[in-house]
Amino acid sequence: MTSFDFYLIIAPPIVGSLFMTWRLHSLKKHDRVLYKFCENRRHLMSFMREQNYDLKRQDYIALRTLQNWSDYAIHYYNERKHSMFNARRVMEEIKVLKQVDNRIKRKIIVDPKVGEIYKEFGGALFSAFVAFTPFITSEAIIRILPLLARLLARIGIGYFKHNANRIAKSLSWLQEERLSYT
Repeated sequence: MTSFDFYLIIAPPIVGSLFMTWRLHSLKKHDRVLYKFCENRRHLMSFMREQNYDLKRQDYIALRTLQNWSDYAIHYYNERKHSMFNARRVMEEIKVLKQVDNRIKRKIIVDPKVGEIYKEFGGALFSAFVAFTPFITSEAIIRILPLLARLLARIGIGYFKHNANRIAKSLSWLQEERLSYT
């Protein structure tokens, strides 16, 4: 048996294992984000059942609106997870969440639990935005790394200081090239 035969036999299981690892990671991300929306909807529905006839009209309207958003996010999650959580749509929903927050501050929405449920939905929306917006985390890392390298260069000495400065220059160049490309 030659080394080529060995690699021919070993390569397919390695490629298959890498594919399964990637698939498992994407399913984990999918489940984590969907779970937050389902948990929020569960809290919302249990609160509405517990309060039943004690809810004020404005509280009920706010909760029904949030229930419709949650239903939309959960039921169409697989088909629209990349377009549902784009920046424009998230900014629109954040404006609506701020309006609800203002209504809570002006005491139009009386129950503070309604505000907590809205904040929980906002957290789920943000985590979905971060999870399904391509390259947002890598872009944030690219912006933070030069600052971190410069900080290390300031506090470092000798050899480390020289290398940290070189890394900071390289990362700054990478960021400039990326910005000029887009």
